[in-house]
Amino acid sequence: MDRYASVGEEILRNVKKDLFIAMRGMFAVFNRFKFIPDARVKFMATDGGNIFFNPMLLVQKYIEDPVYVNRAYLHISMHCLFLAPFTGPNEENPDWNLAADIHAESIIDSMDISCVLSPESDIKENTYKRLCENGDIYSINSIYNIIRKWPESEKYKLAEYFYTDDHDYWYKVTDEESKESDKNGDKSNENEQKENSENNKSDDSNKNDNKPGEKNDKTQEGMSGVQGTDEHKESDAHSVALRREALKKEWSEEAKKANGFFASSGMGNRFKQLAKSLDNAVQKRISYSSFLKKFMSLQEENKPDLDSFDMGFYNYGLSLYKNIALIEETEVSEEESIEGLVIAVDTSGSCSGPLVERFVSTTYGILKSENVIRKNTKIYVIECDHVIQRVSVVNKSTDIDGMFSNFSPKGFGGTDFRPVFEYVNDLIMKREIKSLKGLIYFTDGLGIYPRKKPSWRSVFVYSSYESAADILKNTDQTNEYTVPTWVIKYTLKDGMIK
Repeated sequence: MDRYASVGEEILRNVKKDLFIAMRGMFAVFNRFKFIPDARVKFMATDGGNIFFNPMLLVQKYIEDPVYVNRAYLHISMHCLFLAPFTGPNEENPDWNLAADIHAESIIDSMDISCVLSPESDIKENTYKRLCENGDIYSINSIYNIIRKWPESEKYKLAEYFYTDDHDYWYKVTDEESKESDKNGDKSNENEQKENSENNKSDDSNKNDNKPGEKNDKTQEGMSGVQGTDEHKESDAHSVALRREALKKEWSEEAKKANGFFASSGMGNRFKQLAKSLDNAVQKRISYSSFLKKFMSLQEENKPDLDSFDMGFYNYGLSLYKNIALIEETEVSEEESIEGLVIAVDTSGSCSGPLVERFVSTTYGILKSENVIRKNTKIYVIECDHVIQRVSVVNKSTDIDGMFSNFSPKGFGGTDFRPVFEYVNDLIMKREIKSLKGLIYFTDGLGIYPRKKPSWRSVFVYSSYESAADILKNTDQTNEYTVPTWVIKYTLKDGMIK
């Protein structure tokens, strides 16, 4: 058994190296696991921090089909990257298990890399096609909500077909977690024993002073022992929950890093489904409204700050000294606002008019609902195709409702992003705009980019994932159509603008 265990660990290290070479940028993902031999698992399993493997079965399978083992390692990595062990039901759920397996396998089947390449069966192809017709295959939740309505007999067959790894440790405490919990428990028990020892020494002189009817020390010790056992169980469960919550946060960060890598490196086109699934998972946690808040800052307003004003203390002063208040409200308050912001919209022929209108109206609606337009606010709305077509300025006195309700884009020629950057730079030089928080450029991405990095934050909001993927696959920085590395990228998903 020990010999098989050491060979199994060596196999997994080799698999990890193969995946490193094939998927540059995913090193941290594949390197997160500790390998633990466990004869109880059918093949391989994970709890989010470890990969458990059956030594004899792993060695046998690797001899028969090394690609299958490569896929299993990648399959488990996809589970963790998309938080499958942490975000599903608390109790084992066959539908969630199947959804997670389909999601992982669909990503792997979409990859054109030799170390995981395997012929796609009709069953898999038909399942993916059916899911796409009823929704999508880019998130586990989406798959889960679709397959829940499918017949149980059909799901049972699919579960057998898509099975790769055990999911038992998603729902129950592993031996490794028990050991960790026991270590923590032993430390607390040692401290408790020291306290009890000190207390017993101080009580020795009073051993024979118990009055009739009082509980003796042994009875009290027995009762505290039962209570200690229950507390220890609660402590175990709590420490395991904390560990898994920590793992969930760590994997969330890995997903963000991987998403950033695929977006900036241009490799998203090679691993298109993985990149889109990551984009979907990460951006789901960052709404467009939250994204816009990054351009806001706290500013002092000359008005009473009633939030920090203690009305009780104020009334107490009036009741005590009649017409003399002990405190008065603060004369200034801090409010979130936007001082300077540029919103540029691509009005070229490749960007449809209705889509531009929806983006502008959605952006305005968020800014209005957040109440961030103040006396010193200046928001420039620039419409540009290959030249600047129109510039509108929004401030406190602007008829904003009228302006945006009648917004109709002008242009529909070619696309050149440089005129907007030149115009904004000119505004700063003339001190027309102060404290510029950044430039948001809505576009499909097809156009000529400026090569020099500006002094302000520049965000390109791409109208769809497909357009972004096509643009970002070009990494030649000498090409004027290539997205510069300094650009901050944000891709809108369906339903973000209405």
